[in-house]
Amino acid sequence: MSRILAFVDDSPCAPDVVATADAIGLTLDADVDVVTAVDVEPERGVSSPRARPVVGTVPAILLAEVDATDVIAAVVGYRASPDPAKPLGHVAEEMAVTMAKPLVVVPLGAGSPAVPPTVLVPLDGAPSTARAVSEVVDRLRGGDARIVTLHVYQTASVPALVSSAEDLRIIAEEFDAIHCEGRSDTVELRFGVAESSIPDVVEHVGADAVVVAWGQRLEPDRASVVRRLIDGDTRIVLVPRPPTEP
Repeated sequence: MSRILAFVDDSPCAPDVVATADAIGLTLDADVDVVTAVDVEPERGVSSPRARPVVGTVPAILLAEVDATDVIAAVVGYRASPDPAKPLGHVAEEMAVTMAKPLVVVPLGAGSPAVPPTVLVPLDGAPSTARAVSEVVDRLRGGDARIVTLHVYQTASVPALVSSAEDLRIIAEEFDAIHCEGRSDTVELRFGVAESSIPDVVEHVGADAVVVAWGQRLEPDRASVVRRLIDGDTRIVLVPRPPTEP
């Protein structure tokens, strides 16, 4: 049986993290293991009655837990920070830039996503991006999640001869076939700047989460899409690209 790790502490994000992990577990038919890291053996209750206390430093002990072979993803809470150097906060960001497995970051107040969820998957047209999220999309599809693929065309990349809704439908079907192997339930096409378009599409389709392939770097001049989603208080499934890919 696969496991989803839900990491909680004494912050108010804990109920949202557990609710999100439970919904993912139902969708993926995986067990949910709620974990909290403590410096010493606890003498009192922890943030969730389901939490399994693990003695160690944060986030090192959490990253060690993620390495178990049966763990397929981890869930952690975040509160968007005004500090551009640490937009996710210390613990969530260290896990995000270090983990080799998908990390679901959950904003305060997110509650529980739908089961099965609606998941937005932005793709930039690069084969490496599609490959990075392919396994996650397959797992979600297997759990009956609704997969909404998004591609944002910049002005220079707009296909020629786009003049009607029928043209857009054909282009969307071709994009799905080429980049998603026909796995999308819906393909949304937009024109402009990705980081500006994605939050609007999240609202338009009622997405419970956004799956993003990324290079695990959150410097102020990097990861503009991820940063915009963090500012928008959206659940984000951060999927690391393979180290050999840009």
